[in-house]
Amino acid sequence: MTYLADEPFQMVGEVWTNVADPAKGRYAQYFDTVRTESFYQSFKPTGVVESGHYKYDFRPAFGHLLGRTALARRNHYNGRLFVLVDGATFSSGAHTAAVIKEYCKGVVFVGRETAGGSEGCSGGTLQHLTLPNTGVVVEFPG
Repeated sequence: MTYLADEPFQMVGEVWTNVADPAKGRYAQYFDTVRTESFYQSFKPTGVVESGHYKYDFRPAFGHLLGRTALARRNHYNGRLFVLVDGATFSSGAHTAAVIKEYCKGVVFVGRETAGGSEGCSGGTLQHLTLPNTGVVVEFPG
């Protein structure tokens, strides 16, 4: 994005979850505890609650991810931009497509709508949930 955007850009706005503490929910006993700990190494609760949702911040080790990023001073691309997307574009690809749409003037998207969300995190820490009756393990983004 530093080579494509028309102005300084922001990849991540805010981080919210619908559970106060993923390790203390009613289904926590079925989650992979190592992956839950990975979540805590990445995010920390802020104590802010709005409409039943809990705000989190990134841990300092990940840097200042919620701010705007400056453009590259050298080798910035100023030509026509075509972006190929389809229904199998998920996670970071969907987020990047949303940021390109927001910060690149005149971009042309070719294909179908992405399957990932442009608003809200559809990626991050992958969690394993073991279904109690079958023992089947389901993986999903946290």
